[in-house]
Amino acid sequence: MAPTTAFTTQDLDREAWPALFAHLIDARPVVTSLTIDGDMLGGTEASQLPLESITYEDGDDQIAIGLDGRDGGHGVLWHYVDGPRQLLRDDGDGLPECLEIVSADGTHTVLELEVAG
Repeated sequence: MAPTTAFTTQDLDREAWPALFAHLIDARPVVTSLTIDGDMLGGTEASQLPLESITYEDGDDQIAIGLDGRDGGHGVLWHYVDGPRQLLRDDGDGLPECLEIVSADGTHTVLELEVAG
């Protein structure tokens, strides 16, 4: 399957990922949708949830995304992207409006973001 979202993108080097993730956590955006597009699965997995955490776990070669699902009584909801090979971001002002993570197996995880206000 091909990615479903069109991007004006910037491909970030792996060394830039931690700084971007820290910037996102400081801003506390809302994930308007987390969509997965891959061979075995696809569709929107979450919507309208605050971003609680996003980190690259070097030892596990994994990006961990935590969404605050407490309003629905679920605590933090976790999504893991195994084997991330590429991180694309849009060219928005300040915070990206969208991130696309491409895994080694070709799966695309798309986070659409907006600043809560």
